[in-house]
Amino acid sequence: MFKFHLLENIIQKITIIKNQKKLLESLNPGDLVWAKMPLPQKELNRIPENHQIRPYLVICKNKFYIYAYQSSSKPWNKLNNCQEYFINKLCYQKRKDSFINLTIVHKIPFIYLKSYYLTLNKLDLKNIQKRLQTKVNQQYQFPIDIYILEGDVIIINHQLYYVYASDYAYIYCFSIFKKCPKDKTKYTNIIINNKTYYTTFKEKVSFLRTNEMNIINIAYKSEIEAILEKKTRVEMTKKQLSNLDKKMIEKNCESLYESGTVLQIGKDKIVYLFKYKNIHYGINLLMYQIKPKVMQIYEIQRRQVLEILPVEEFFKIIDFLSSNNVQPLKEINRLYDELRRVIYK
Repeated sequence: MFKFHLLENIIQKITIIKNQKKLLESLNPGDLVWAKMPLPQKELNRIPENHQIRPYLVICKNKFYIYAYQSSSKPWNKLNNCQEYFINKLCYQKRKDSFINLTIVHKIPFIYLKSYYLTLNKLDLKNIQKRLQTKVNQQYQFPIDIYILEGDVIIINHQLYYVYASDYAYIYCFSIFKKCPKDKTKYTNIIINNKTYYTTFKEKVSFLRTNEMNIINIAYKSEIEAILEKKTRVEMTKKQLSNLDKKMIEKNCESLYESGTVLQIGKDKIVYLFKYKNIHYGINLLMYQIKPKVMQIYEIQRRQVLEILPVEEFFKIIDFLSSNNVQPLKEINRLYDELRRVIYK
């Protein structure tokens, strides 16, 4: 009888190990799997038995181990936005949210595996990969491209930039600094991932998404909103006047936009021209040479500002419109004359 039970136990253990090996073979990067915590037995004994099994995010594997980040149903202590990632239970129809600790990669033997939990979608994987890329010399990463968005801090040619807007082709940034430059009166502090940076909000630039760049930090949602609010307040206070004559400011424009301001309208970039007969007009920056005509801009106060074109670049656009007799030609020629005076003054 004793031998029978012994044999039965051996068969049962062999079956469990075979199932665990099959589970290992079925796992891919981006899967979450329930597994026993890979700790010495003394440490495990200090943890309640029902908490010894945790979800782990698989990042890679070999024949006998998975390499994974541990997940918890509660936020981790003292981890910032680049060290922890939140998984919304509603996106996966689960009972609890998950918080993944991205600071430690655990090596877990396949005999510790229990059961499959879920597979992360591409958006979550891209966001996690973005956080992994903020780390220096990060050995383990997902084989997936990241997507730069509002709130990201990037570095290009040794200069830091904060991304305040983006579209499918471009990202729109302003320069930021870790230390406040000498002329402190010109700079405003902003908080990104609990770190302080400094900016004037004036040094704006746009980059193609194909440009070589590295991501080094990611702002919390509340910080993105606070930065946008501060940016708007600073720009309204300083009025952000360019080299254009003050005559070119639309005095009656509700949003105080200058001629040459690039606005985001849907997926299009529209250059603001002027207000004529109480209607705001602009041109499509990508299409005006193909279809040289102006367009009405509705609800202008709700449009997002991307940048202000340099005077010379804006003058070339107006020169093209004037040469093609685009209507209202009188207003376009007036703008042409004012720009010409500014450039050749």
